[in-house]
Amino acid sequence: METSCILKPGGHFLTQQVHGLEVPEFQDWFGSEPQYPHVTAENYCSDLEVAGLEITTVEDWSGRMTFKDAEALVTYLGLVPWDVPEDFTVDAYADRLLRLDSAPIAVTQRCFRIYAAKA
Repeated sequence: METSCILKPGGHFLTQQVHGLEVPEFQDWFGSEPQYPHVTAENYCSDLEVAGLEITTVEDWSGRMTFKDAEALVTYLGLVPWDVPEDFTVDAYADRLLRLDSAPIAVTQRCFRIYAAKA
């Protein structure tokens, strides 16, 4: 891992990532698969340790993200196209979106933060 190469001894490393298995509701609703299931705190910690860094703190977080209606959800999905199938369009998924169009639409958001240090 290049991070280990550029950190001086005593240097600190912080990363915050969106968990690769966040918003499972999108997979259920739109029939998609997570594109980055390997992006987990466990995998990142393993990679950092192999690179010679000492993990000092791992924070794994899960919470709810709420959309006021299907229009707000579609706006969000336009910003994160990796969370839905490649063929996702409003027209193609109109029936599912209409079924979801009740306030609020809640999904599970996950992320993690890792602090590490180079000895």
